[in-house]
Order: sequence, then structure tokens, then C-alpha cells
Amino acid sequence: MPPVEALRKMVLEHDIELIVIGCCSEEKQPQLGRFAQDVIIRVQCPFLIVPPKANLEPTATLAFATNYNNYYQSSVLNTLMGFAGTNALRLKVLHFSKNNPELNAIQLANREFLNEFIEDPEAFDEIHGGALYAALDEYQQKHPNRCIGLTG
Repeated sequence: MPPVEALRKMVLEHDIELIVIGCCSEEKQPQLGRFAQDVIIRVQCPFLIVPPKANLEPTATLAFATNYNNYYQSSVLNTLMGFAGTNALRLKVLHFSKNNPELNAIQLANREFLNEFIEDPEAFDEIHGGALYAALDEYQQKHPNRCIGLTG
């Protein structure tokens, strides 16, 4: 069984709430490997990408990437917020869009829900690019010490 399928099966069988993945080895530039990309696509579970030089100091940030197309259940957000709180990390919501930063009605409603849940208007930021992987790689290179959280 391929590793991603085995992970997906384990998440379903054991009700796993958060997956933690390293993004690369220390000698490479921070970037998402094939495994992390496959997890984004195939595994329905919140996960955290941790760069090799991540510092979990009080000034560190947990970046949560979203396109606002999905409604996030409170349990998913509580998992990310709990991890951030336990490790004294600041949560930053990264809106990803390929080309058009304009939000449709569903995206606006989901963004408003996140805004009410997080209660920090400065917690929102934008990243743009052709593919999510490329935009996250670019963000990670600009902010090599930040962890990235995503949900499937």
C-alpha cells in the first residue's frame, strides 16, 4: 500500500486529529516534497508542515493556508488553535488564490466565520500563485521559521 494511502487509512481507523510533516531536509531550501503534496490532496485531516529550522518560540507563527472555499468545522479549528496555544504560536490565516483575490459569497461567509472564531483582524494575510505548492514554497522561503497548517 502506498504511504499516503496507508496514512489515509490510519487517519480514518484511529480518528487522528492532526498530522505533523517535516517539509524537507536541512540542506535544502524549504519546499513541499511529493509526500506532503499528496497528503494535501488525498488525506482528509488537518496537518502541520514543520520546516527544519522552525522555532517554537513565543514570537513564532503557525500559518493556516486556505482558499476560503471550505467551511471549517470548529473541531478542526480547535485542533489548530490548541496546537498554537500550547506552543505559544501566533495563528496567521493565509488566503491562497491563483489569480483573483476577489472572494465569492461562500468564501466571504467562510472568511467571516474564521474572523469571528479567531478574533484577530491582523491574523489574515494573502498569498498568490499558479499552484498552491508553489505559493506555499515561496511563503516558506520568505518565512523559513514558520510552521504551516492545512486541512484537507
